[in-house]
Formats: sequence, structure tokens, C-alpha cells
Amino acid sequence: MQSFSGHGDDSAQKAGEGDGSSTKQRILAAAEALEQVYLQVGEYRKLAEVREAQVRFTEDPSERVEMLHQLAEIYELQLEDPPSAFSAFVRALPLDRGNELTLASVERLAEQTGKWHEAASRFDAEVQKMKDEFPDEVVHLAKRSAIINEVQLDDVDAAIARYQFVVDVDSSDVAAIEALDRLYEQTERWDELAATLRKEAAVATTPDDILNLQFRTGQIFQNQLGNMDSAIEQYREIVAAAPEYAPAVTALEDLFSQGVQPMAIGEVLEPLYRMQGNWDQLLNVQEVQVQQQRDPIERVVMMHRLAEIAEDKADDQGRAFEWMQKALLEDPSHDHSIGEAERLSAIVDGWTQLATTYANGIQHTGDPLNKAELGRRLAKVYEEQLHDMERAEETYRFVLGVDDHDANALAALDRIYTEHGASRALAQVLRKRIEGSNNSSELIDLHFRLGTVLDHRLGPVSYTHLTLP
Repeated sequence: MQSFSGHGDDSAQKAGEGDGSSTKQRILAAAEALEQVYLQVGEYRKLAEVREAQVRFTEDPSERVEMLHQLAEIYELQLEDPPSAFSAFVRALPLDRGNELTLASVERLAEQTGKWHEAASRFDAEVQKMKDEFPDEVVHLAKRSAIINEVQLDDVDAAIARYQFVVDVDSSDVAAIEALDRLYEQTERWDELAATLRKEAAVATTPDDILNLQFRTGQIFQNQLGNMDSAIEQYREIVAAAPEYAPAVTALEDLFSQGVQPMAIGEVLEPLYRMQGNWDQLLNVQEVQVQQQRDPIERVVMMHRLAEIAEDKADDQGRAFEWMQKALLEDPSHDHSIGEAERLSAIVDGWTQLATTYANGIQHTGDPLNKAELGRRLAKVYEEQLHDMERAEETYRFVLGVDDHDANALAALDRIYTEHGASRALAQVLRKRIEGSNNSSELIDLHFRLGTVLDHRLGPVSYTHLTLP
């Protein structure tokens, strides 16, 4: 009786093919006859040898796969030889890479025999054959190998490489992306994790999942990578899509309170607060933005906007008054700042504070025109609002120190000295007014008044020496 021994391989198959078709047919016919005999007498070892011959001399791949499955069953169930059964299923793998029975049996028997390394390497070998030309056909094998490397072999790097291959081939493979998410976080590979989270968000199916993944991405950029630009941009994207998503808003507010890129974050929070009508928070944001702004013209514009929001939206005239005063100090020549500061001062009874602001403005400005204007306004506040004539007179005299012919200051001092009977000082002011006037009727009046003052002070005098221009 002819014996069929040994495992079939490519070299044996080529030898069999060399015998010619008739030889193959005779061998297969003999094998089929022997198969029945061995089945009847329970000679399973010899039956396995017959199956090996059938596999070796059968050309059709699907038939060979079926025979290898039958051979594996004999090894496992009748001969109780799991390693040989495992080998039979492994040999079936290249013939039909998608056969689920083959794949599941390789993994099941790898578990029984501890042949996980070989199982993974067999899957990898098939992937290597096809990955360049037909990667779609071996993605499932790469995924199986990745799972074996991660779970059974505890080889995280190998698992990551295989999961990454899967995602590169199929960017919508959720299981592989989630596995990379898990492994990158486990190994603290933050750059790769951030990229993976973005892919995961792209395939997420619910709005909540998308937002949560985007927020995790922002947190990775912020806390692990220290990339504030990318973190803020990620939070910006979230808030634009879902203004109600509190974690992103809170993250931006925390960064803002720490002084991290307040201008950029303010651009995100400002429209959000406007939409919500959260005026106090909006003012807080804009106040910080003013501090960061270096352009003096833009600073004044921002201060005006702050004052407007404080008064019209937040109903906080005191806060509006504070910002108009700051705008005034920023640019003492700005009429709107001065006018609004005085209007708001009347509303909040802030004249004493405004007087201090004017005094500070005088001290810090180097422009004589600004000094004179602020001096005039300060003196007017002392005179008309605070009724402090001593300081009013002192301030008007300061204005004359800047411009000794300032008409407004001279007219005010004229009024003050007249009301209080300060003849000597009034005479000096009248002389100054005469020097600066070119109005004939006014000059007549001023000369007459000066004469009256002198007459009152010195007794009757002759006015023939006074000549009008």
C-alpha cells in the first residue's frame, strides 16, 4: 500500500505537477479509495496522510482550502494534535485570505497552543504581499494582527503600526481609530493623539461625540503640547458650531484670565457674550483687550466703545464714566472724550473725580494747547460745580501761565475778581484783556472799567493818558 506522508509545501507541489496530469489523477483516485478504507477502520493518522496527498495534488484553491479544513479537523478532533491543526489552517490562509473559518480557527488554535507570534507573523506576511497593490484586500488581516500584538503579545508599537496601516487605507475605520486613540494616550504620544482625535471626530456620528472629541483635541494642545494657538483655534471651532458647549467656553475663559493671548480669545468670547447679552463679561473682555492694545488711536476707540456698552447695555453709568476719563487721559485733545466725561460726571455726581482727572491730564501732557484746554475745564469745574473759587482762580492763573492772553481765562478771572471785589487783581486782568483785544467797543468798556477800578482803589484820577488804539 502506498503511503502518503509529510506536509505539503510549494516544492512538493511542483514535483507533483511534473508527473503529469495522468499521474495526478491516479494519485487522487487512489487517495479517494484509501480515504474510505481508513474512515471505516478509524486509521486517522493514515487518513491525515491521504488528505495531505489530496491537498498536494489538487489545483483548485477553493478545493484545497476545504481539504485543509478537513485535514485540520482530523488533527484537532481525531488525533488531538492542535499544533498540526493550527499548521493546516495557516497553510489555508494564502489560498483564501478572507475565509472567516480559516481566520477564526488560526486565532482559536493560537490561543490553545500559544502560537500568537506565529499567527501574527502569518497575518503580517499576507499583508506584506498585498499592501502596495491591493491594500484593501488585507486590511482585515492587519487589524487582526494589531489586536494580537496589543492584547496577546503586549507589543504596543507593533499594534500601533498595524492600526495606523488600517487607518491609512480606510480613514473611516472607527475601531482602528479608537484603538489608536487608546494606545497613543497610553503611550503619551500627544502629537499623534491630537491627529487621531481629529480623524475620530470626522467619523463620529453624533453632535455630542464630535464636540467631545474636538474638546479633547483642544485639551491635548493646551495641556500636553503647550500649543496655545492650536488649542484656541480648536475651542474657537467648537464655540462657532455650538455656543452652548460650556467646557470650551470655560477653557477659553480660564486662558483669558491667565493672560494667555487675550486678543485672540477676546475675538471668540466677545460675539458670544453679545449674543448672550452677558454685558458684564463682555466689558471684562474688552477691558483686558484695551490693556493689550498698543495703538493709541485704537485704544481711545476701544475705550469709547467700553463706555457706550457700560452705559447703554449694562446700565452702569459709573463704569462708563471711568472709561471716558481714561480715554480723556489717553488723548486730552479728543472733544468726544471730554464732552462725554462731563456729561457722565453730571449723571453720577463725579465732579471731584473729574477734577482730579483733569489735573492728572495737565500733569502728564506736554502739549501747551492741551494743558490750557484742560486747565480751562478744570477751573470751570472748580468754579461752577464744586464752588471752590480759590482753586478756580488758581487754575485760571495757571492757564494764563501757559497762554498769558487766553481770553476765556481772562474773562473768567474778570468775573471772579469783580464778584469778590479784588480790585488789584482785577486791574491786572483788565490790562491783560485790553492788550489782547482789538474790538473797539470792547476796548472802550474795558478802559472804562479799568478806570473805575483804579478810581475806586486810588481816588479820582485823570483818564486823559488812556488812549484807544
